Amino acid sequence: MFGYRAGDVIGRPLADVIIPPDLREQHRRGLARYLATGEAPVLGKRIELTGLRADGSPVPLELSITRMPGGGAPRFTGFLRDISERKRLEAARAHLAGIVESSDDAIISKTLDGIVTTWNAGAERLFGYSAAEMIGRPVSILIPPETPDEQPQILASIKRGERVDHYETVRVRKDRRRIDVSLTVSPLRDEFGDIIGASKIARDITARKRAQRELRNSEAQLRLIWENALDGMRLVDEDGIIVMVNEAYCRLVEKPRAALEGKPLSVLYSAHRQEEVIRKHR
Repeated sequence: MFGYRAGDVIGRPLADVIIPPDLREQHRRGLARYLATGEAPVLGKRIELTGLRADGSPVPLELSITRMPGGGAPRFTGFLRDISERKRLEAARAHLAGIVESSDDAIISKTLDGIVTTWNAGAERLFGYSAAEMIGRPVSILIPPETPDEQPQILASIKRGERVDHYETVRVRKDRRRIDVSLTVSPLRDEFGDIIGASKIARDITARKRAQRELRNSEAQLRLIWENALDGMRLVDEDGIIVMVNEAYCRLVEKPRAALEGKPLSVLYSAHRQEEVIRKHR
């Protein structure tokens, strides 16, 4: 753990061996206080501190100190454990938690029964509920009454270890306003690989869905105008292929729509002009 041989350290003051220089004076004062008063807040407890290896590198430790029985000068036994890996995992979890908390997307975890266990700031902004209001409650309260409950289907997929990607649906905010969301739901596993819940990412797509609806409405209006125009109209691409025609145009050229759309413009002309028309659009 420390990189010393026993012969290098036995008989030397502890403070000079494994305690970092900036903590040595604190160690000496604590020992002096114990000798003077018999009080030692760290005895019989587990504490975390930083130790020093032989090469000068720091090592995070968990320390437990007990006094050895017997008379005479007090002697102590220290039990030390290297917690480097635990600290690394804690730092990784803290980093991940920071990413989750700062995400613009709603990130939620829930049990296999649909009970919310975590609720990030993005979820608070998107749905209007605070974490305190949602943790411990069923996530189904976000589903509008008029919308079929997809939770059983989604949770069944999660229990099979399957991921649900970009599932578009509607949710209801705390203020009862409906919003369009895209959901990605993944299984949550414990250290043994067993599925214990689900992690859900929800993204607000209300603006996108509204734009799509407006585009469809606009296209429908334009097609209505196109079809009901009294003038014959046709749309031709750069290769001279007829893309679409309206009914007035079909009447004008006395041909059905099926004989025109998808055909070269040359079908409208006599045989001696067809080659000229084809060359013009090449």
